[in-house]
Order: sequence, then C-alpha cells, then structure tokens
Amino acid sequence: MKDRKRLVWISAALLTVSLSTHCDSGNTMGNPPPDPPPETLNLTDASPKLMKNGGGTAVTLKGTGFKTGATVTIGGVAAQDVVVVDSSTIQLKSPLKAATCGTVTVVVTNPDGNAAMRGDLITFLTNRVSFGVPNPITMGTYPRQVLAVDLNKDGKVDLVSANSGQAAQALVYRLGNGDGTFGNPTSYTAGSSTFGVAAVDLNKDGNLDLVTANSNSNDISVRVATGASTFPTASTQYGAGADTRAIAAADLTGDGAADLVAVNYGSGNISIYKNNGDGTFAAQSNLSVGASPQHIILTDLDKDGKLDVVTANANGNNLSVRLANGTPSIFGAAASVAVGSSPWFVTAADWNGDGKMDLAVVNNGMTASTYMVSILLGDGKGSFATPVNIDIGNQTAPRGAVATDLNKDGIMDLVVAGYGSNTLPVLIGKGDGTFEPVLSVTGPAFPQSVDAADFDGDGMPDLVATSSSTGSQNVATLLGQCK
Repeated sequence: MKDRKRLVWISAALLTVSLSTHCDSGNTMGNPPPDPPPETLNLTDASPKLMKNGGGTAVTLKGTGFKTGATVTIGGVAAQDVVVVDSSTIQLKSPLKAATCGTVTVVVTNPDGNAAMRGDLITFLTNRVSFGVPNPITMGTYPRQVLAVDLNKDGKVDLVSANSGQAAQALVYRLGNGDGTFGNPTSYTAGSSTFGVAAVDLNKDGNLDLVTANSNSNDISVRVATGASTFPTASTQYGAGADTRAIAAADLTGDGAADLVAVNYGSGNISIYKNNGDGTFAAQSNLSVGASPQHIILTDLDKDGKLDVVTANANGNNLSVRLANGTPSIFGAAASVAVGSSPWFVTAADWNGDGKMDLAVVNNGMTASTYMVSILLGDGKGSFATPVNIDIGNQTAPRGAVATDLNKDGIMDLVVAGYGSNTLPVLIGKGDGTFEPVLSVTGPAFPQSVDAADFDGDGMPDLVATSSSTGSQNVATLLGQCK
C-alpha cells in the first residue's frame, strides 16, 4: 500500500513539472510553438548595375522575403530565367529590350501579390548612340552659341542662345517643359554682334546670371538676375579687347565669387574681370595669348587646385596655355601648343581615365584635309603628348564641340558641330584616349555650337545645336533614342 501511494505521488510530481515547463514556454499543453513572422519583402541591391539594353545579362538581386515563383520586371519588361535561390537572392537574365534606357525600375512580385520596387539599382545603356531628327526651335537671328542650363531651378533644362544677327534678340532664352518642348522665347539686348554667352551665379544668391561676349562693340554684357530666370531690361557693359568672341566664368581668386575671362579675337589677348563679390567687376586686366583667339576654357591642368587658361588661336594653329602662377588668377607666361589648322574650339575632359585633364581641339581648317579633331593627353603638369588627329569628314569645317557621356558607360564622348556638312560627328570614347569610328549624326543647317542635356526626362542625353546660316533664327534639339 505504501509503494502504491509513493508511485501516485511521483506521477503527480512529474505532471506538475511537465505543466510548469509548458507554461514557462508560453504554450498551452499539447500545442506546437508559433511560426516566426514572415520576412518583409524588400529589394536592396542588384549586380551588375550597368548593362546594355540588349538582353541576356546575368543579374543577381539581393533582398529579403523572396518566395519561390516570384516574378521580376526590369524597365517594365519581364526578366528572363528567374530563379529564386533563397529568400534573399534571385538570379535572372535581363530582358531582351527594356522600355527605356537610363536608370530603370526593378519590381519583384511574390506569388501572393506583394511587391517590392526600386528605381535606383539598374541602369540600361543604349546598344548604340542614336538621335531623332533635328527639331527646330526659334531663338534669335543668327545664333552663335547655345547653352543647356536650368535657369529657373525647376529641375528642367532650359535653352539660352547668343545671337549676332539682330540687336533686340542678342540674348534669348526659353524655359523647358521637361518633355522636350520649350516655352515662349524671352529676348534681351546686349552689345553689338553677340557671339558668346555664359550662365553663372555672379552674386552668390543662388540664381544664374547671364554674361555675353559682344564682337562688334568690343565688350561684355552682364545681367544679374533679380530672381530665378528674371533679369533686368538693361545690362551692365564692361570694355574688353578687339572683337570679343567668347566668355568663361569661374572663381579665380578663391573668394567664392565667379570671375570672368573674355577672349578677344582681334587683339590677340584675354581680358580678366575680378568679381567684387556682388556681381560687379573691377576694370579688366589684359594678357596676351596667340593670334586670333577664338575660344577659351578655364580648367586645372597641373592638379594644383588652381584654374589655368587655355585659348584656341585660329590664326596661330596653336593653343595658348597659361598656368595659374602661385597666387590665384595670376597666370604664368603663355606656352604655345601646336595643334591642327585653324583651331576654333577647345574643351577639356579625362579621355584616358588617368585622373589628368586632357584636351580636345576642333580644327576648322582651310581645306578639307585639315578638318580634324586633335586629342591631347595631359601629363598632369600642364604639358601634353603629341596631338593625335582624328579625321571627322572632308566637308565638316567644324566649329564647336561638347564633351559628354552619351551612352552612360562612365566614359566621356565628344560631339562636334560640323558647320560645313550640316552634321554632328560623334566620337564614342573607349576610355583609353582613343575613340570608336566617327558616327555622323544629321544636324541642323550650319551648326556652329552644340550642347548636351536631358531635355525630355527619359535619362538619355539629348543634343541642341545652333543653325547658324544667314537669316536663321533657329536652334535644333535632337532627342536621344534607346537602341
């Protein structure tokens, strides 16, 4: 009897321990523990991030909450061969052709309908650079230069042109609508025969101001904005040298205010204007350069943090290089760098990816055989290798250019204004200082200036070029195409 009571007592004790264990775990007796909460569907990364818009690129997506059977679209088109490796990894191949180039939206959708979206992970590069037909846009008579800038700070690209044919339309701008179209033109007078224009904040108020170079009146005109894309009727004139053709703006003195440098074709010199800090300028100082300087840039050639001067001297067949000499805005002696025949334009970019500034020079030439672009690779000390000349066509008579990344591969390309051939020759950079064979793009009549920006918001670079024939009032836009 005593043994039977002892067994009953032991059984009760064991039952008590068992119940206590279940209670401590938060479950009632006999029920399994609850399932963990489901992972939140999230898309965090993609590799690679750049790819051609031709399909078949192997892509890995990373995130959380991916489920077997998930689908993926990239740029609005279904991805191929989608495999959910686990809840954090999806492998796929890019679609045959996305709806657009540029940065595209990636969407992962689970079988239960939950979706994750990212618009900043993948960028499609066009398979080949291509543009639509030139679309004429009325600006002023005989446009000499056109700029693509955001004057009114709305995130949409606007157009500004310098026009030499009619005084009342010397300076004209149109505000962009963001879809490749533009508002009505606004016109201002400037000096006589306006050749060049720069858009820059001169008084540090956050608004872009406008400066023009005036060939016949031998001066520059300064218009300080009173608000975003609003300007006074009258401009302030500052004397320059003879036949002022181009203007450049940058902070040369290190005070945070943009200074101005004008190039004077007739007097073979440049005029430097130091900003007083409020958009007014001290009297100019002049420095000699080569014969008949046509264009000017300010760039750091020797990596000392100071801006140097380069002019393209049309009648000297050379460039003049003046390196900043210790004190900002004080330049050393002019060094002559031989290029092609009748250089009209110079631009700077790192063509070979070595971190040193290189140059591209547009040679207008006097004969068909001299219509060249000269590429000069910099040594980072202000000197250059022997120019490599690229033939861009025997009728081009080029007059302008813009350095830009047309195919979004991170390598700079060059677009030339082919005045004599009504074309815009395109040089696609290889990243080593060399270029693909010249691609001829149909431009407007007699293009003299060209610029690049995204006018329609599709992520593809577009072009704008002047139509500088006698009596013309047009520039033309060419929208980039995804091919």
